[in-house]
Amino acid sequence: MKPLEIVERSSLVNGLYRELQLKPAETAIVTVDMHRGHLDMSVATMPTKPEDATRVIASARAALDHARRLKVPVIHVVLVYRRLPGIGSEGMTSPFWKALHAAQGELDRLTPGRKSSVREHNIEGSPGTQIVPELYRDGDYIINNKKRLDCFHGTDLRQLLDTLKVKNVVLMGINTNTCVLNTSFTAFNYDYRVVVLADCVASMYGDDLHVLGLQNVARCLGWVISNEQLFEKLKETTHELTAAAAALPLRAQAGPIRVGLVTVKTGPLASGGIDMERALVQYLNERNNAIAERKVELIVADSGGVPAQARTKIQELVERDKIHVMIGPLDTASALAADDYIRQAQLLTLSVAAADDMTQRKPNPWFTRGTSTASQCAHPMADYCYKQLNYRRMVLIADDIAYGHEMCAGFQRVFEELGGKVVQKTFPPLTVPDYGTYLAQLNPKADAIYLGFAGSNGFRYLRQFNEYGLRGKTATVGGMTALDEAVLRNMGDEALGIPTACWYSAEFDNPINQKFAAAFREKWKYDPGFYAAATYTEAAVLEATLNKIKGHIEDKPAFMKAVRSIKVDTCRGPVSFDQYGNVVGNVYIRKVVRKEGRLVNSVVHTYPNVSQFWTYDEKEFLKNPVYSRDWPPAKNLES
Repeated sequence: MKPLEIVERSSLVNGLYRELQLKPAETAIVTVDMHRGHLDMSVATMPTKPEDATRVIASARAALDHARRLKVPVIHVVLVYRRLPGIGSEGMTSPFWKALHAAQGELDRLTPGRKSSVREHNIEGSPGTQIVPELYRDGDYIINNKKRLDCFHGTDLRQLLDTLKVKNVVLMGINTNTCVLNTSFTAFNYDYRVVVLADCVASMYGDDLHVLGLQNVARCLGWVISNEQLFEKLKETTHELTAAAAALPLRAQAGPIRVGLVTVKTGPLASGGIDMERALVQYLNERNNAIAERKVELIVADSGGVPAQARTKIQELVERDKIHVMIGPLDTASALAADDYIRQAQLLTLSVAAADDMTQRKPNPWFTRGTSTASQCAHPMADYCYKQLNYRRMVLIADDIAYGHEMCAGFQRVFEELGGKVVQKTFPPLTVPDYGTYLAQLNPKADAIYLGFAGSNGFRYLRQFNEYGLRGKTATVGGMTALDEAVLRNMGDEALGIPTACWYSAEFDNPINQKFAAAFREKWKYDPGFYAAATYTEAAVLEATLNKIKGHIEDKPAFMKAVRSIKVDTCRGPVSFDQYGNVVGNVYIRKVVRKEGRLVNSVVHTYPNVSQFWTYDEKEFLKNPVYSRDWPPAKNLES
């Protein structure tokens, strides 16, 4: 065989470099398998050369720190396998890896002097799945359900990039010739500008294949550049949260009000969590980052939707950052996990999470909610389904978390007390990769299916519902986040005509909402939804309260007394609070329609001034157990 001749193409590479533009606002860095399973020789099951690991970690740390200073998002994509009985790592389902494991000597030759094991590689819970500590910082995104070479395959990486409005994908990681190269191909096919940082990649397969991977990208797919070249291309920009330009009145001498936002930027709840931050930033920017004549500083923490992590983040915000008030956390489980700490720290909390009992049987004196409980919109949805849509037999399907349980329980109670029957209830795990099993088991004799999903799961479910040919056979209705605008923008005709109940719609016609929605749409090119409206509403509640107490947020009892007594017009309509700190406000029945080329939730009916107790007597309501998977009892289920 004739030796391969490497053609010199430096003029092409230089010409491409001159054309490369990397605006920080349009750029994200994606780290590919920068985990201990490759880079930490003490635990690695498929190690790179130690000298490569040292080089890559040092270079990657420098690049990531520089990017973070410019507010460039960092996304860590990590391979995590399940352990399969009798097989070992899921990687063993690949015919190639299975053969390589069988020929262990060949695998050892790939990594001379370094023992490798396909069977034990990056099994969930093992230290190898951990991101190298030097490379992770609070605020980074993590995607940890990668199963194959391509970071896009089977993950929500593309949705996250699109949510962040990314056009330029900068890659670093292991291995240059497999995972980095495969991800480069897919990013190219999705029309992203592909950049690979040569200083921050390596291959356990050898230097020859490492160079081959870089050459393939540089000549066919995108740009291969050094850290120094990256720094040159990235221009310093100002973060959206700029300091107020004008001098503040005398009250500002009291110091800034520090607001902590606890949101979610990774996993299935990330699309909504990102909208929470964007809307809150918008509200503060509209007021030059000042409320009640005091400057406002916003500190954002990403809980990842993990309750234990949320509690830790909240504690850091209080004890390290000295926040005065918290908005969040996003999810019910995290709010419940942090409840005792909120009480202990007497942390002023404007909640977005929907956990029913935090304003019912176990009210937290430092907790106020301007959105709703999980069941607050489910009650009127059940009423509407029975009285207006004439449904009598319902299937309920929701995420297997407290939020999903409480939503479905509230719907079931009202629907069955009116005379309907809930004939099936099912709760897929929040992170279930596929709904096929659940779709195959749907009761075909139901009038309609009620969806109680959060985050992007409503989008994923309906897409498969449509693919299975079920659209048109059984009607669908939804809870307040099932077809939220945060995911509706990625959907098609499968969503048309579906009614949902929520306390907000971007189509709600009042002046405050028109201004909010128009500005949000102008900035991000899509409509605000539940999550964006949540923080925009909570910010309005905060402002009204601070104005009432003349900005003295340090007086915590005065703040809590004031916040529960205010009445304020917001983007969701009029808002007031009951004695437990939960909102009383409108609930809208919405239907998905197409308007000006996009899908929107058009308001078709309004239930005014809905409380968390619906039409029930408050004292009688609280005598019952909290809504759950088991209460109220399901007496009409059919096998």
